[in-house]
Amino acid sequence: MADTNTLLKADLQDAKKPVTETKGKGLSQTEADALLKQYGYNEITENKAHPLLNFLSKFWGLTAWMLEFIVVLSIFLHNLSDAYVVGGLLV
Repeated sequence: MADTNTLLKADLQDAKKPVTETKGKGLSQTEADALLKQYGYNEITENKAHPLLNFLSKFWGLTAWMLEFIVVLSIFLHNLSDAYVVGGLLV
């Protein structure tokens, strides 16, 4: 079985080889076009959330739950003015 250090050095030499051979040359236009066709543009696609889901996410969390509880409690206690004010704060 081969020594681990020998394998690591060999892999490192293989990894450096293409870099030193093409240093200063860059890619030709045909190579660049082929790589662009194979891998696509170097960009990150942005996933935008649906506006309705974004709106509904505002009602999820500890603070929103406390305000929702206050609204329900205010309605139960027939204190509608408080329920309207806290409901306005919730939205």
